[in-house]
Amino acid sequence: MSRRQQIADNYVGGDDFLFIDPEYFDEAIIGVASNSVGMSAIAYSEPKVIELLIRHDKMTPDEAMEYYQFNILGAYMGENTPLFIDDSVL
Repeated sequence: MSRRQQIADNYVGGDDFLFIDPEYFDEAIIGVASNSVGMSAIAYSEPKVIELLIRHDKMTPDEAMEYYQFNILGAYMGENTPLFIDDSVL
């Protein structure tokens, strides 16, 4: 069972979660974040997303950071837009 399906099956409203593609980014999922008004979204590790861009798309670190900031972090997909956590200091 894919990580996406596991999350969808284990969370109320899980079918509404939005994921970033391609699926190799699932390796960067660190959990589901919720707020006080009942909104939830997939939370990704920002450093891991950048690492995956470098590894899978053969980008330099600078290219990966620029691509991430403009095309992933900057993409609004609606209420359930994924969140990105800088967990490098944890």
